[in-house]
Amino acid sequence: MIRLSKRLQAVANLVSPCETAADIGCDHGFLSIWLIENHVAGHVIAADIKAGPLQKAREHIMQAGLENRIETIQCDGLHGISAEMVIIAGMGGRVMLHILKEADLAGTRELILQPQSEIGMFRRELTAMGYEIVQEDCVIEDEKYYPMMKAVKGTMVLTDTEAEYGPCLLREKHPELKKYLNRQHAYLIGLSHSIRNGESEKSRIRSAEIEKQIEMIENAIQCFDVG
Repeated sequence: MIRLSKRLQAVANLVSPCETAADIGCDHGFLSIWLIENHVAGHVIAADIKAGPLQKAREHIMQAGLENRIETIQCDGLHGISAEMVIIAGMGGRVMLHILKEADLAGTRELILQPQSEIGMFRRELTAMGYEIVQEDCVIEDEKYYPMMKAVKGTMVLTDTEAEYGPCLLREKHPELKKYLNRQHAYLIGLSHSIRNGESEKSRIRSAEIEKQIEMIENAIQCFDVG
């Protein structure tokens, strides 16, 4: 049985049982194998734009004896792929949005998404595309914070704080999010003190940006103190 990293296990735990799942940017295929071995998906399409990682995925799939259950495809994003469940993890937020906007998602029931950057922008754009975030998780692994989410077709309006830190994570008072917020708050307070007295226009602009970030984090932290 395959063992996943803490980040990938959290992603895998969001996947609902399905007939067909597409693992986009499958890297070495570990998530695809886990979905079959744990009876979450009946069939998996493992896709990657790079030939090297895809070849590694094929080798791992063969070692697991699952070549008749996991199909490997070299392609850009979701081009030519249709699946009930689409999983995209470990890419930049803008890249993931481009993939989703270019895809035919008519037959897709759920999206499992783990953007690596520009998370607030990603959540805003995802909801603007007509998706509702119905479940979230997050982990801290190797000192890096990783949020992930499940989205379905629906209507959702996010506040700035919800977009930045996750509506479900805030509502559920997720302990890993609280750790991340406290860490970021301390870091930004220190950074603010170091540049607050700068006289250049660049320093003043950066100081204002940091103060805005601090205010948003403090708004998020307040969610943990309510109720």
